[in-house]
Amino acid sequence: MNEETTRKSLSEMTIEELWILFPIILKEHNPQYKDWYQEEKESILSYLKSEDVYRINHIGSTAVNDLVAKPIVDILLELNRSCDIQRLMNELVNQGWTLMSKKIDTEIDISYNKGYTIHGFTEKVYHLHVRYLSDWNELYFRDYLIEHKGIANEYGELKLSLLEEFKNNRDGYTNAKTDFIHKYTNFAKDLYKSRYLPSNKVELSYDTVAKDYAKALYYELDQKPFDRYILKAFCGRIRPKGNVCDLGCGPGHITRFIKDKGIDVFGADISDGMVHVAKTLNPDISFVKENMLELSLEDNSLAGIILFYSIVNLSIEEVAIAFNEAKRVLEEDGMLIIAFHLGDGVLQLSDWFDKKVDVQFTYFDIDRIKEMIESIGFDILECIIRYPYKGYEYESKRGYIMCQKSVTTK
Repeated sequence: MNEETTRKSLSEMTIEELWILFPIILKEHNPQYKDWYQEEKESILSYLKSEDVYRINHIGSTAVNDLVAKPIVDILLELNRSCDIQRLMNELVNQGWTLMSKKIDTEIDISYNKGYTIHGFTEKVYHLHVRYLSDWNELYFRDYLIEHKGIANEYGELKLSLLEEFKNNRDGYTNAKTDFIHKYTNFAKDLYKSRYLPSNKVELSYDTVAKDYAKALYYELDQKPFDRYILKAFCGRIRPKGNVCDLGCGPGHITRFIKDKGIDVFGADISDGMVHVAKTLNPDISFVKENMLELSLEDNSLAGIILFYSIVNLSIEEVAIAFNEAKRVLEEDGMLIIAFHLGDGVLQLSDWFDKKVDVQFTYFDIDRIKEMIESIGFDILECIIRYPYKGYEYESKRGYIMCQKSVTTK
């Protein structure tokens, strides 16, 4: 490296100068890589908001024992879609990360590094890959190499064979490995299926559309007089100082309505994105993440539960589980109100608010839901069908059931 180059900052150097300053170096596996990763992971979690981060993973060759690798620890940071990306990017830079590249659209792909100086590498070098939650190829390829030592050895031999030709050409080095990586990533995805997708596609879909959903539907009660009427009737049956949960609260518009009637209410939703939006729109109300099929709430702890279009993404078998969970957490005489779409079959959505999703909406028979509720241990107080408000909402008939946990229910 010549004297003129050493006077330049990294941002002023050409790509060729950077490749000379930071050549491809391959070393035997260092057992300390996992400790370097853990230290940086803990550091990242200490300054980023917990609601922004879905998970962090150690990826790349340094995550695979006994594999020859560049001495660079690669970290994959996956974010919830409710995250304020610009704020997070600013925080990473403030914490010493250098932005390498960014792509921000419906998806994001942002890269940072740490440990690059005008004098070359420091002892600990990191690459940070920032993306939204998904089943990223790097996770599958890493797992396949960990579980298939022979393939990992082949990969190491391939890298060593490329070193002389591409020592100062990172793009060429990466491209020469592409076919091998793609081949075994495909094998891994066939073997592991959707290992890294959230088990609940509903959660991911609502995370994806949370802000658009809120923009479209937050004020929908203004156009739905019957919904306002039956929710007021529900509020009138809640005992004084009774605690109510709006379960499957979405952006919190029903929660807001109930709160404004003087009820002690909180919202709960399976989607981090929805919880974040609800908190933003209703800062005076508590919102938490909950799965209605496995509530963390204590037995007999609630005076009321609202399931307003919250069961529409469940199968009939899952609805029974949700109703049993509702019964468990309701006190004796506790109130339950349910709203849902009437009909047969399901509606599958792959595009919603111009975003890719994988979610289905189930239509239910009101008599079947009524019978299920009674068999689980509720007394029916109201069972009503209404026709859609044409021109404003999805044109399906709606079912409403207000019921009360039976005193004799154990």
